[in-house]
Amino acid sequence: MEVLSPSTAHADRTRKRVTYQREGVPEYWIVDPYSRIVERWRPEDERPDVLADRLTWTPRGGIAPLVIDLAALFASATD
Repeated sequence: MEVLSPSTAHADRTRKRVTYQREGVPEYWIVDPYSRIVERWRPEDERPDVLADRLTWTPRGGIAPLVIDLAALFASATD
């Protein structure tokens, strides 16, 4: 997961993303606090899933999924 800042946005969305996809990282999340979205990239993706309401991640091994209410998270970060 990367949290974008003006100084890192380009590297996070290009160089790092390509490297993580090439290496087979199952999911790479780019958190954009200014737009209040998360881009979810998987190795085979040409475009990300753009998530604004909820992010659900299901780890391997039958563990219960992690569900993040993004609207609440972003709202609490600006309070």
